[in-house]
Amino acid sequence: MNKFWKLCEKGDLEAIKLFDFQNLDIDRAFQYACENGYLEVVKLLLSLNSLDEKFKKININFNADYAFRIACSNGHLGIVKLLLSLNSSDCEFPLYEGTEININFDDDAAFRYACYNVHSEVVEFLIPLLNQNKYEFYFHKEGEYYIVKPLNFKYGECENIESVKFDDFKIYYSCDEYINECIEAYK
Repeated sequence: MNKFWKLCEKGDLEAIKLFDFQNLDIDRAFQYACENGYLEVVKLLLSLNSLDEKFKKININFNADYAFRIACSNGHLGIVKLLLSLNSSDCEFPLYEGTEININFDDDAAFRYACYNVHSEVVEFLIPLLNQNKYEFYFHKEGEYYIVKPLNFKYGECENIESVKFDDFKIYYSCDEYINECIEAYK
């Protein structure tokens, strides 16, 4: 790990400001800042890249939206909101306006890990974004997740996720304890 990455991982904002950012690989540094919840470092990296076109633009989606997924997993709501705001037209960082984050990527990993790590604020923020149609429904309780999907739906890499089938849908879950509550909430 290079010195710049370490500073971003530790959130040393003042030391980071001293760097000459030109020609630095900042994608990983950006991820480290997101992973460890350093919102001001994330904003600094985004703003520096917005000020001078010579700087390399951060690949927000680097490593399959890892920055977003790890921010959710670690409960960094401010960073989660900031990353999702990049898709809006009134984005604080115009260079990144229109950047889309796939909140369902990696078999709903952002939601599942936020639930698993009991980051309720992040989970509660994600649920309205995820519950956008009548065929999919996301529910959580006490660190457990429940994801209702159509019968023909199949997760990609995470086929080891437990599921139970019903007449018109199936529920993927981390623990079967609250399945009935999930069904009631889904109705």
